[in-house]
Amino acid sequence: MADHVGSDWVMILGQPVEKRTVRLFWIASLVCLCGAAAGLYYIFDMDADEVEALELLATEELSLVEPVTAIGPLNKLLIRQITSVVYDELSQAAPVTAIGPLQKLLIRHITAVGYDELPAFLIRGEYHQQGLAELPFMLMGRAPGLYRQTLELGGRKIDSGYAQGAIWSNAQQILPTEGESQIAQENRLFLLLQLSIPALAWLDLNQPLEERYDLLPDELWQQRPVAVIRNRSNQAPILHYIDLKTALEVRRSATVSAADGSEHLLELIFAAPAAEQPFAFPSGYECRLDGNKVNSVTFSKYEFDKWLPDVLFEPKQDPTLLK
Repeated sequence: MADHVGSDWVMILGQPVEKRTVRLFWIASLVCLCGAAAGLYYIFDMDADEVEALELLATEELSLVEPVTAIGPLNKLLIRQITSVVYDELSQAAPVTAIGPLQKLLIRHITAVGYDELPAFLIRGEYHQQGLAELPFMLMGRAPGLYRQTLELGGRKIDSGYAQGAIWSNAQQILPTEGESQIAQENRLFLLLQLSIPALAWLDLNQPLEERYDLLPDELWQQRPVAVIRNRSNQAPILHYIDLKTALEVRRSATVSAADGSEHLLELIFAAPAAEQPFAFPSGYECRLDGNKVNSVTFSKYEFDKWLPDVLFEPKQDPTLLK
């Protein structure tokens, strides 16, 4: 049979097939192959566009966040909280305890002042009191709870501090802090209010704060809304007033009960932070007793990169003050 096949025919598997049919078959196959390739390219290109769009969206959202120069305790806390929540949602494990209003307020405050990156400070300034000349003043502190202040009076140094959970002073005859007399209680409270300026911002937010701190209803103080935290860590409760707009602490107060049953209000009013400083540390403060100004301090020199050893915060005795 093959001998009788013309030039327009070919033999395929022993059967004569017209050449035109073979050409049409190959053309159709080529068209199908090109169509399949185009479809695959479209699918992969669409996936790439979607991934690129997601990456651009994520980049744009991250660019709105202020850059973090270092991961401090606050940032680590937030990372742990966010990671726990995401893991919980993905694994459908037991729900993670939500951050409460007190913790949220403290996180705002810590972010505002930046003290999570402040391990210690030494600040100098001037002490003002009616009837006295301006006196040199120094305040130092080290996280999480060591404080000391020094006041120079007539060539003598009056030192007071807070260490191991107690107030100390080397001038008991002119600044008594021992005993339960009204003046001793007031001095201890005034010193505690003044010394521990970064106390809230140095708290460990991983600890159960509700054992010692309460978030009270908001108030209006000097025409500004403030949040109020009651601190029960000391013998007398201390109230911390946080400006709801700036998240900075603007006031502290405590109450002392006298022998006759009357109560006396002690206040510490913070001055606004100095604009040129890397931390939102107040530029001074004013002490008030029952609404009347007692004294004030103005800070003029800040040192935030000092390492302060334990010995600086130990109780000091000055023989010249004991005479």
